[in-house]
Amino acid sequence: MTLSGFSMPPEISHNRAMEIIAEYLTISSEQRVKAQMQFEEMMISREMPIEMAFKAAIVNKKA
Repeated sequence: MTLSGFSMPPEISHNRAMEIIAEYLTISSEQRVKAQMQFEEMMISREMPIEMAFKAAIVNKKA
Protein backbone atom coordinates (compact mmCIF):
# COMPACT_ATOMS: atom_id res chain seq x y z
CA MET A 1 0.00 0.00 0.00
CA THR A 2 1.29 3.48 -0.77
CA LEU A 3 0.58 6.78 0.85
CA SER A 4 1.84 9.90 -0.92
CA GLY A 5 4.34 7.82 -2.85
CA PHE A 6 5.72 6.05 0.23
CA SER A 7 5.00 2.39 0.63
CA MET A 8 3.59 1.22 3.94
CA PRO A 9 4.33 -2.22 5.35
CA PRO A 10 1.21 -4.43 5.32
CA GLU A 11 1.17 -4.79 9.11
CA ILE A 12 0.88 -1.01 9.56
CA SER A 13 -2.04 -0.72 7.14
CA HIS A 14 -3.66 -3.75 8.82
CA ASN A 15 -3.23 -2.18 12.27
CA ARG A 16 -4.71 1.09 11.04
CA ALA A 17 -7.64 -0.75 9.49
CA MET A 18 -8.25 -2.55 12.79
CA GLU A 19 -8.15 0.80 14.66
CA ILE A 20 -10.72 2.28 12.27
CA ILE A 21 -12.99 -0.77 12.61
CA ALA A 22 -12.73 -0.67 16.42
CA GLU A 23 -13.59 3.04 16.43
CA TYR A 24 -16.57 2.42 14.13
CA LEU A 25 -17.86 -0.37 16.36
CA THR A 26 -17.49 1.78 19.48
CA ILE A 27 -19.39 4.67 17.89
CA SER A 28 -22.04 2.30 16.54
CA SER A 29 -22.48 0.76 19.98
CA GLU A 30 -22.84 4.20 21.60
CA GLN A 31 -25.42 5.23 18.99
CA ARG A 32 -27.38 2.02 19.55
CA VAL A 33 -27.43 2.67 23.31
CA LYS A 34 -28.62 6.27 22.76
CA ALA A 35 -31.29 5.13 20.31
CA GLN A 36 -32.52 2.47 22.75
CA MET A 37 -32.70 5.05 25.56
CA GLN A 38 -34.66 7.46 23.36
CA PHE A 39 -37.05 4.67 22.36
CA GLU A 40 -37.61 3.67 26.00
CA GLU A 41 -38.22 7.30 27.02
CA MET A 42 -40.72 7.69 24.19
CA MET A 43 -42.54 4.51 25.19
CA ILE A 44 -42.67 5.57 28.84
CA SER A 45 -43.92 9.08 28.07
CA ARG A 46 -46.68 7.91 25.77
CA GLU A 47 -49.92 6.64 27.23
CA MET A 48 -51.05 3.25 26.04
CA PRO A 49 -54.77 2.63 25.39
CA ILE A 50 -54.92 0.15 28.27
CA GLU A 51 -53.47 2.78 30.62
CA MET A 52 -56.11 5.27 29.53
CA ALA A 53 -58.82 2.65 30.15
CA PHE A 54 -57.52 2.00 33.67
CA LYS A 55 -57.36 5.72 34.43
CA ALA A 56 -60.91 6.19 33.15
CA ALA A 57 -62.12 3.28 35.29
CA ILE A 58 -60.47 4.77 38.38
CA VAL A 59 -62.00 8.20 37.71
CA ASN A 60 -65.44 6.63 37.13
CA LYS A 61 -65.17 4.60 40.33
CA LYS A 62 -64.27 7.71 42.36
CA ALA A 63 -67.20 9.66 40.88
